[in-house]
Amino acid sequence: MYGDGQGRPIREHSRRIVVVGAGAAGILSARALLRAGHPSVVLVERNSSWAPGPAYSTSDREHLLNVPASRLSVDSDSPNDFVEWASTRGCCADESSFLPRSLYGEYLQDALCRVERCAPGRLTRVTGDAVGVARETHGRHRRAGVVVGLGDGTSIGAAHVVLALGNPPSRPLSGSSPAIVDDPWSILTQRVEPDDSVVLVGSGLTAVDIALSFAARRHRGPIRMVSRRGLLPRCHEVGPVSPVAPTEFASIPSARTLLAAVRGAIVDVDGDWRAVFDAIRHDTNDLWARLPEPERARLLRHAARYWEVHRHRMAPEVAASIGALVSSGRVELRAAAVVGIGCSADGITRVTVRDARTGTSELATKWVVNCTGPDFDLGRADSPLVRSLLARRSARPGPLGLGLDVTADGALVDDAGRASPAISLVGPLRRGVEWETTAIPDIRRQVEALAPRLVGDHLRERRAAATSEHVAPTRDIGPRWRVAEPG
Repeated sequence: MYGDGQGRPIREHSRRIVVVGAGAAGILSARALLRAGHPSVVLVERNSSWAPGPAYSTSDREHLLNVPASRLSVDSDSPNDFVEWASTRGCCADESSFLPRSLYGEYLQDALCRVERCAPGRLTRVTGDAVGVARETHGRHRRAGVVVGLGDGTSIGAAHVVLALGNPPSRPLSGSSPAIVDDPWSILTQRVEPDDSVVLVGSGLTAVDIALSFAARRHRGPIRMVSRRGLLPRCHEVGPVSPVAPTEFASIPSARTLLAAVRGAIVDVDGDWRAVFDAIRHDTNDLWARLPEPERARLLRHAARYWEVHRHRMAPEVAASIGALVSSGRVELRAAAVVGIGCSADGITRVTVRDARTGTSELATKWVVNCTGPDFDLGRADSPLVRSLLARRSARPGPLGLGLDVTADGALVDDAGRASPAISLVGPLRRGVEWETTAIPDIRRQVEALAPRLVGDHLRERRAAATSEHVAPTRDIGPRWRVAEPG
């Protein structure tokens, strides 16, 4: 917390909200709080470059957004903001355009700066690695606050913390080979020779991006894309999709019933599955919540990948490019499970795969790139902050062991099932409670609901403080981080 250097709090921190993470979710959160009128927001980011996450930091023009521009504005009440902003950057775009992801990263940063200019002095940026959050109580009414500890030993006190931690990393691939690259984006900065062979483990959007980057660099070596089902994401329709009325699901007792209802809706619109998926996207989290947990587990086991490839689709240009690479044999797509990775006596890395058709075989390769996607089982998390929250029992895993548990309005739930009055969560780590929580429209919905509530809490507390006498603060029960004023 901010204080006198001896762990004693000062009243000023009761005005602050700390947002941890300056990726897309963090930028949207800080921006929404400033727009809602909160007087003091601290944005904490461990990356000194303040780039808005790897997905939007890429410089490769082949990496396009997988959502039309009309759905990506930072405010739901200004749906054309991104399109209009892009036009000021010399980009010819309309509502159905799929623009470069790097451009969207610039847009997010500029959107925050625009609001910051209208709210001078109300946003503080702190470069540091948040490693822990501890609860503290103070004041006559024992109002709960929090202390955010940073990796350098300093800390920030606040009335509320918003965790905007983004996607967790992939689960590391098992194996002893130095050829394994668990951070897929880092392979683009390594010295990969043009004739090197590459195995991409996974066939989702990240694997597609990496394959396109290799092709753009005139890579000549074999690129093999291996995943259990060998499915590529489906393609968006060129141009707008004809809208259909949202499907009504009166009773969904099982995963089987839900899938049957979706298939029936597709038949009713002459097979236009894109229109059906788009029509039910706003109801997906309600449908997920209404399923009994065993049925959600069944859906996760048997249908999650099929849902993902239809729901999170490729831009038409991206689909055409990867399709051409697969058709020409430049990229080999294979349905198989990776069962082992190791180095042979001759120093060659061999990936052992197994499929139902050919059994077990080996792929000799120079590089193995982990493109399996986020690992939402946070019991394996390498984040010091997440590990600290779980160890202190301030948080617990979400349903089915996915992400972190939260209430309907995003309050973090502790190990005893109590909702935190001082810690909220936005973004992908709500997975488990909410199925659709990774796309910009989903995160935007979360922060637009959260920000007015937090500002309202702040105003009520200020009114209460103004009518009550000052009482010395109680002992700080958090860890003794060194106190330092950021900035």
